[in-house]
Amino acid sequence: AEVLARDDHFIVNVETIRAVVTKTKLLLFDAHRPQTKRFVSRLHTVLQAESLPRLGLIDASQYFDTCEPFEFVVLDEILNSVLMDYQARLSLVLPVVDRTLLAIAESTGSHSGDDDSLIRLIPMQRAL
Repeated sequence: AEVLARDDHFIVNVETIRAVVTKTKLLLFDAHRPQTKRFVSRLHTVLQAESLPRLGLIDASQYFDTCEPFEFVVLDEILNSVLMDYQARLSLVLPVVDRTLLAIAESTGSHSGDDDSLIRLIPMQRAL
C-alpha cells in the first residue's frame, strides 16, 4: 500500500484502488473493477452527490460543501473501503480457520494424524 504526498496532490495505491487526488478532483484508475465501483458508490453517499461520476473522474464542484477538505474525505473513504473489504474477507475465512484449529486441538492419535490436520491449513494460507 502506498500513499505518496506531493505539493498539490497525492497518489494512492491501496489494494485495488489506484488514484490521483487533488484538492478538487479525484482520478481513479481501473474504475471498472468491482471494488472500485463499491468505493465510488460509498464516496457518492458520503459526499451527498447528485449523480455518480463517469469515466473515473470526480470533481469536487459536483458535491455539496462538506466541513472537511475534499482530498481528506476521499482518502478517508479509500481507507474505509479497503478496511470494509478486509472485514468482509475475514468474516468468511474466520469460521473455517476456527473449525480447523479446533479439529487440530481435539485430534488425538498418531503423529501422522496431527500432520494431516495441519495440512488442512495450507489451502487457507492465501486467504489469510
